[in-house]
Amino acid sequence: MKRKIFCLLSALLLLLGLALPAWAAEQIPIIAKDSSLGEIAYGLNIDGSVYVPLRSLFELTQAEVDWRPADRLITIKRVDGAVLTMRPGDKQAKLSHLGEARLLEMPAAARLLNGTTYVPIRFAAENLLCAVEWDAAAKEVLLQKRFVTAPYEPTHKRYTLDLGAGKLYELNAAGEARLLGQPQDAATVLLDDYDPGWECLSAEIENVWETLEGCVALKWRFSFRDSQVWTRWHLLLTPDGQNNRSAIFKGFYTEGEEFLLCADDANIWWPEQERVLQLDNKTGAVLASYDYAQLLAALPQAHNFAFSFCDGEYMLLSYQQEEHLWADLPVLVDLKTGEVTDLFTELIPAEERAGFRDDLTGGSSALLFTKAADGVLYFDYIKFVPPTWQGEHNEITYRYK
Repeated sequence: MKRKIFCLLSALLLLLGLALPAWAAEQIPIIAKDSSLGEIAYGLNIDGSVYVPLRSLFELTQAEVDWRPADRLITIKRVDGAVLTMRPGDKQAKLSHLGEARLLEMPAAARLLNGTTYVPIRFAAENLLCAVEWDAAAKEVLLQKRFVTAPYEPTHKRYTLDLGAGKLYELNAAGEARLLGQPQDAATVLLDDYDPGWECLSAEIENVWETLEGCVALKWRFSFRDSQVWTRWHLLLTPDGQNNRSAIFKGFYTEGEEFLLCADDANIWWPEQERVLQLDNKTGAVLASYDYAQLLAALPQAHNFAFSFCDGEYMLLSYQQEEHLWADLPVLVDLKTGEVTDLFTELIPAEERAGFRDDLTGGSSALLFTKAADGVLYFDYIKFVPPTWQGEHNEITYRYK
């Protein structure tokens, strides 16, 4: 609507023989890509640089701004706790974060026009955790936020995941930040496994546990705009913030139906330490710790370990093999002795194991854990038979204690 009004005004001025203001002819729409905000401002092409009204970015970037007219100082507080300061007419800005400060050089100085501060669009966007691109065909600037943030009300803290840097920050009630970790796996899934055009619509912190060796166990759920998909992450974050493989829970859901679940809520796979932890589901206290070197030795061809069940004495995991990449095969671990029992070979006759394969040309099978009760594990043994592929269900059991 704004663009239509502007075009009509331009045409009217031309018909009346009036010249357009020099800046008006250079107006450029600023679009919040993949966001309900849509068009958020008009930028100005001033001396070859595209400027944007600074305030127009704050709703998209969730930043806070303060303007002190006395010393012409603009202070911007980002969602990750960083503070950016600048002055109109100055080409330098200062970025302060986690106790460190550095000067940033802008491609052109910020300008104060009719009481509104304008800054170079690329500098402003990238330093407010946004990606920026130029749509030459539409002659528009496109912005997309590259962070996810969510509060955790019980402690009045907020957590921000910087998707560009793959870093996770915790901010206390005063807005002071600390680096919790570098969950690169989480950032990779959000940016690569899904269409990069999908915007993270909302995030919800479910639990924050201070756990083993000062680590923080964080349960976080994300949902995405227009994708009908949400993901759930359970991260283990080391105190030094240097862990690079902290994605230890991944649940993918679509249209209300779960289609992949890689762990249960009370267990943690800790790749750096080659350990499995069983946690109390209410407090996060460590109930058991298992070194899985013996598991890897017992199942050398196994891939993609995931949790199914744990009762403090025994743990049921599932794994995959190259020839059975889509099938989850159960393995039982005695947490006291470390003994590993491959339940796939215990429960499925040798002549039927070939049915657990990656193609559907000659039929296929699945073995799904359903429950544990009174020392017995229950599984649903499903055989999918062509040509209808109707599943034949059979319950099989295994007494584990």
